[in-house]
Amino acid sequence: MVSKYESGKSEPSFEKYLQLIDILGYPREFFYTADIHIIENEGTFFRSRLTATQKSKEPASIALKYSVIVRGFLEQYIDFPVLHNREIYEDKDDPEEIAISIRQSMNLGLEPIHDIIEVAELMGFTVINMEYHYYR
Repeated sequence: MVSKYESGKSEPSFEKYLQLIDILGYPREFFYTADIHIIENEGTFFRSRLTATQKSKEPASIALKYSVIVRGFLEQYIDFPVLHNREIYEDKDDPEEIAISIRQSMNLGLEPIHDIIEVAELMGFTVINMEYHYYR
């Protein structure tokens, strides 16, 4: 039934809306807000791009869409870090040179980074952790 709701083939009754809101734990306003987001996907990254099938990539595309919607909603309440100007790194071809520039701009030093996800989020990236189940 959820698939029919998502594809627009059916709409839940008001009672079902209330049940979904309760189960998912989102504020009511989230479900009544128009989707105004334009998603420009410059690449979804997988740990193993070569072994990831198109079928396994589809959930990532869906997660990207919904993370943009959820983040857009949350931006009403939270000041997220602004994505740093990446043009300063684009003129460099050497990955090590880029890494050093980023480390310098964020005062990270040259030691191993304890929490790379926190660093990415501080840079303004939205990081999504998904469990993938591969079926063969």
